[in-house]
Amino acid sequence: MSKNSRETFLEQLKNGAYESKQKQVYEHVWEHGPVTLNNIRSAMDMPHQTLTSRLSSLQDLGVIFQDDEGRFDTAPSKHYEWYAKDRKKQRYERWKKRGEDEDFFTAWSLNRYCA
Repeated sequence: MSKNSRETFLEQLKNGAYESKQKQVYEHVWEHGPVTLNNIRSAMDMPHQTLTSRLSSLQDLGVIFQDDEGRFDTAPSKHYEWYAKDRKKQRYERWKKRGEDEDFFTAWSLNRYCA
């Protein structure tokens, strides 16, 4: 997510214009962090897919992060950009590893050249 997206999200949080499940998740992590996924799920009574999607979006913005123990916490504002870039790098590395593990390149090239 871009710096503009993050700034827009934070500005809407401040002025009260942003009402959504994403805001609810952010505020819960801010008030209770560091917290586990199970803690958030039981406290918020939100479907798993909805919750993990909102957490993922907030991580993409760089406003929350997941520590080595799997707990979520809010990021200090001076590190938003770093967390957003780190998140993007992690997602790319997972995507790349999955492609290598499942041999996507070989499957793609076989389909392309043997069809």
